Amino acid sequence: MNRLSVTHVSVGIAILVALLRLVAPAPLETLDLKLLDFRHQLRGPLAAGNDVVIVAIDEPSLAEIGRWPWPRTQLAKLVGGLTEAGVSVIGFDVVFDQPDPGVDLKTLRAAAAAAPERPARDLLDVVDNDEQLAAAFRASGRVVLGHFFEFG
Repeated sequence: MNRLSVTHVSVGIAILVALLRLVAPAPLETLDLKLLDFRHQLRGPLAAGNDVVIVAIDEPSLAEIGRWPWPRTQLAKLVGGLTEAGVSVIGFDVVFDQPDPGVDLKTLRAAAAAAPERPARDLLDVVDNDEQLAAAFRASGRVVLGHFFEFG
């Protein structure tokens, strides 16, 4: 009889946990995350590998290049430099969901001065920031872009 009671209690607890998981998963997820934190504390810190380098847009970068968002031509130069450096993968945690706001007059004048014999239509490729960034992505072949999902 005692053995049967333990079995009934065990089955009851299993059913209760399954129902809690279906009805209110948040408490169990919180518990799972707390246990994960505890396991990481027991394990201790891991040394970072030498095969991954993060190139971040930080305050010194913003001070040197200017406020965000940077011109897409600047990002294209960054992709080109990283590709030339021999990186395996370039990942962007930035969503490029809008076209570049446009070309400033300084860039347009520089493009016209660099090639005065070219017709204006040919200069469009030179001053199209989005096309320059897309060309850098294609030339690199190593770029992974993030995407924003909105559910609902």
